[in-house]
Amino acid sequence: MSGYMMRGFLQKVPKSELHVHLRGAMPVDTFARLIHKYADIGIWEQEPAAKKSLYYRKFSNLKSVMNGKTRTYEDLSSFFQYKGFEHFIATFSLTGYYFREIDDFRLLIRGVIDYLIGQSVIYAEITISINEYIRQGIPIEAIRDCLDEAAEDNRIRVQWIIDFVRDYGSEHALLLLHKIKALNFKSVVGITLGGREYSRPAREFTRVYQTAREYGMHLSIHAGEACGPESVWEALRFLDVDRIGHGVRAVEDPALVEYLAEHNIPLEICPTSNIRTGIIQSYQKHPIKKLLEAGVLVTINTDDPTFFETTLMNEYIICTHQMGLSPEQLYEVMQNGFTCAFLPLDDKRKYLNYLEQKWNQSVPDFDSIVRKDGE
Repeated sequence: MSGYMMRGFLQKVPKSELHVHLRGAMPVDTFARLIHKYADIGIWEQEPAAKKSLYYRKFSNLKSVMNGKTRTYEDLSSFFQYKGFEHFIATFSLTGYYFREIDDFRLLIRGVIDYLIGQSVIYAEITISINEYIRQGIPIEAIRDCLDEAAEDNRIRVQWIIDFVRDYGSEHALLLLHKIKALNFKSVVGITLGGREYSRPAREFTRVYQTAREYGMHLSIHAGEACGPESVWEALRFLDVDRIGHGVRAVEDPALVEYLAEHNIPLEICPTSNIRTGIIQSYQKHPIKKLLEAGVLVTINTDDPTFFETTLMNEYIICTHQMGLSPEQLYEVMQNGFTCAFLPLDDKRKYLNYLEQKWNQSVPDFDSIVRKDGE
């Protein structure tokens, strides 16, 4: 099946997204609107000279935005181009300065949900780093209301994962966790740790994760991405997580792969993200197929689709055409996307039954998918 034909098939099949960052899925036209809105207020005038100098010196794609010369969708054509994880983090961080009012935040959520619906996603767990918006002056109560409002959208079911960001440390994470609990964020279902994986060890956040578990939250963590399998082991031993965000470097340790399979610890794998951040050299060298064949619960996600110039449907096409997944494996990872969700068992069954129905209606012959004749 060609990429064009497969895209048509994927449009008909209901999907989940378990690892997608809110601002990472920001539509480009949303960012263009915000750049235009704040072009003349001197956002960068208040930033430390050292930080501005670092951005200018190291990351050429950020210059035009910081200079106020980027104001349109077309101007952003080279913005989402970077080399390596640090460059990506700097680009991602810069965009946060343009969310300064609750209306900006609401615009972001609306755009991301519309994008997900366009990908035929019927269930999403969206990761959000709340502190990035609080520090821009948006009240946490207003953020809560927007998140809960989005969760009531009858076109898609949305739940939220709070990213405490490793770089900020465990004390910050614990304070924010207590505040989220006190303010009754109804649609928050779990927590994770993003940011620079090597900045702080997972064990530093043991108390945070224990408290979140006591609060009834589910637990995930970004591990086995920038750092090796030892990062995954530490998360499992000290934090007792339910899922691992990324986790692709677990493949470097056969004992860890065996443990993940035996204990049904899911991996939230984001193929194009791994390529664009330099974690994996190419799609052909990506370990997703090897992990699947070893019995690991693998899910397919996008991480930051706008920043990595991909979509969820594109990830499935890549998995089939470039990474060698069979039709049966494609269906398996789609099932995993609901099986591994932070949902009650009855809800999982409902989604799995719906997926089976739509899959069987759309693909009478599974073998037709595996023809790799390009897009």
